[in-house]
Amino acid sequence: MSKKVKIRIFEPQEKELPSYLKQTPQGLLVISPIEGKPGPYDSIYDFGQSQASLRKIVPLKERLVTNFDTLVFAELERPEITVAMKKVTEINRDYLPDDDQARLAYQRELFKVYGLMKPLVEERIHGRTVFFPPKNGGDLVRAMFQELGIIKNPNDVVDYELKRVLLTDGRLMVGVVNHLSPKGQFETACIIDDCAASIISLLTSADLVKSQYPEIRNLVVVVSAGTQRGVLKLDQELREGFWEHSILVGGRVFAMSNNYYLLRTIEEGFKENTQFVGDMGAWSKKLPEEFNEVAWWNKNRLEKGGELYGRSRKGRTGEG
Repeated sequence: MSKKVKIRIFEPQEKELPSYLKQTPQGLLVISPIEGKPGPYDSIYDFGQSQASLRKIVPLKERLVTNFDTLVFAELERPEITVAMKKVTEINRDYLPDDDQARLAYQRELFKVYGLMKPLVEERIHGRTVFFPPKNGGDLVRAMFQELGIIKNPNDVVDYELKRVLLTDGRLMVGVVNHLSPKGQFETACIIDDCAASIISLLTSADLVKSQYPEIRNLVVVVSAGTQRGVLKLDQELREGFWEHSILVGGRVFAMSNNYYLLRTIEEGFKENTQFVGDMGAWSKKLPEEFNEVAWWNKNRLEKGGELYGRSRKGRTGEG
């Protein structure tokens, strides 16, 4: 996708595969050995160790305090976001995501963040927009965007999964599972995810935008928190891929662990190695239905039995 980040993309029915990839009889791809889900996947994006430098802590004097045309840290304009993201950190530090009340509190703070970011998003999306919320974490964001009225047509949402995989040798990969993509012509694509760490999921989503909707000229990326090093690199990458792009980040992150988890810093008032958001996939899991009256977005979550976003798969694709 870009000259700056080297990506190898493996598709089904590949004739030659590296030793860490296998192929099922159906032609799907499986990763081995790994830390993460082995698959199977429709395709795999191999980033190697190209993102390792993003884990370096950002020195205090280099931490950004201003925004750019294409890269906006929303907390610099809305300090309430800083407060909400601090509460997210504290909830993750003090509770476990299988505690329903704690998960409600965590998701409430994220809902505040995306609500405060709504005007910034709507300023940048124009024309008919297709949304890319990679499961699992992105599904919570999709439900919140739908509740906030940013997603006006639930059918204009791509249904797909991305799984980040970290091999034992430090190699980073993304496994892709494609389900359904809306048909039609779109002017804008909006990638909505929980956070930006190594940015490999965002780069993969951006490449899927280009391959599935080559007519799109405007790309908007929205996350609740992102590493400064990562989103600056993402900004450089997207300059080569789209006529117009915007990256909207709720809270700034200045450090990552060796396994690419977002970290707080001592200067922010937290102990060393305090996770910024924790395992957002676990915190983003759907709440029990009895929480719907206070967690308004929860009613928009994926349903069981093949129903997506309150509509059948047949209805979402516009077929039949």
